[in-house]
Amino acid sequence: MVGVYNDRKHPLDILTKDRVKSYVQQAAEQGVALFFFGIDDVNVERSEVSGTFYEHGKWIEKVTSFPALVLNDSSTSPDKVKNRDKELVLRTEVPFISHLIEDKLSIYQKMKESGEFNEFLIPSTPLKNLNDVLQSKQTTMVLKPTNSGKGQGIHVLKKISANQFLIVSSNQKKQISTLLTKKLIIDLIKQGNYMVQPFIVSRTNEGNTFHMRVHVIRDKAAKWVCLTVIADVAEPGRYTSNYAGNTTIRGIDFLAQQHGQEGIKLYSELKNISFRIASHLDSFYPFTVDELALDFAIDQDRRIYLFEANTGPEIISFAKERENERAFHRVGYAKTVAAALEKIPFEQRRGKHFKLGADQQPMTND
Repeated sequence: MVGVYNDRKHPLDILTKDRVKSYVQQAAEQGVALFFFGIDDVNVERSEVSGTFYEHGKWIEKVTSFPALVLNDSSTSPDKVKNRDKELVLRTEVPFISHLIEDKLSIYQKMKESGEFNEFLIPSTPLKNLNDVLQSKQTTMVLKPTNSGKGQGIHVLKKISANQFLIVSSNQKKQISTLLTKKLIIDLIKQGNYMVQPFIVSRTNEGNTFHMRVHVIRDKAAKWVCLTVIADVAEPGRYTSNYAGNTTIRGIDFLAQQHGQEGIKLYSELKNISFRIASHLDSFYPFTVDELALDFAIDQDRRIYLFEANTGPEIISFAKERENERAFHRVGYAKTVAAALEKIPFEQRRGKHFKLGADQQPMTND
């Protein structure tokens, strides 16, 4: 039995209709007993859950024992969990299928240290003092939080002259003096979570900023498969493309339109790079990373750069199609994981992370 769970609200109140419908449909087709529950539905003293089941065309509430596996969706960082003590007990007793990874800067530093993917990395440093920006050899820089998404908190800073900078935040552009630039940088330093990168020019033939997103996920054999490749294209004049209201195009169509036959090669290259990076990131952790969205830039020379990697990506464009395929793989993977963990006595896996080997044999880690 698998429980779909959220650590803040009941999943039926927070997940999209497409996602819920896809989970229910795939669970029925793959023979997986599945229910939905939130943190308020957990009774740790009795090791029980008040679950919401979809049976015979309607939703019903039933009290059941803890599931064999928690399929957690839209998880938050531990400091934002609604009831940390209760969730700690749940995580100790029941394996969770998904886990958050580290922030953007930590991921960059680990990948840089390994040396395996340096050709795709954008030089990144923590923002600690004014000189990180003011004495940079770069004329255009990106200042962004290490732990936010959807383009929030990003500032593009372009040096116009010795005394003037162009600052772009969201869709607002303005020229400011060096004095005001220093004030902005100091304010960001105080937040303690900003990083500095050179601005990578990733623009269409028409001059619009864009980025590519490759969404990969584990299938029922615990192997990486590509769920989708899309291009997010900004409106004219914008410096960033990861915001609500951009234009999303299927990746293969976009790349073929921009680069012809070379675009088809780029499409295949992006997928292959994504599989390699996903496996590499998975090696950093004691748990299995089960899903990633990898964002890339492609410059005018068709060089590929990795912007960032995200777990639990939001699905907006082509939602019904993508949610159906995602649920197919996610439920299949959950079924495989649950079956694999049954081979390990409970006391040996209690409170431990797990990884699935290439042969789908589970390995527990402290």
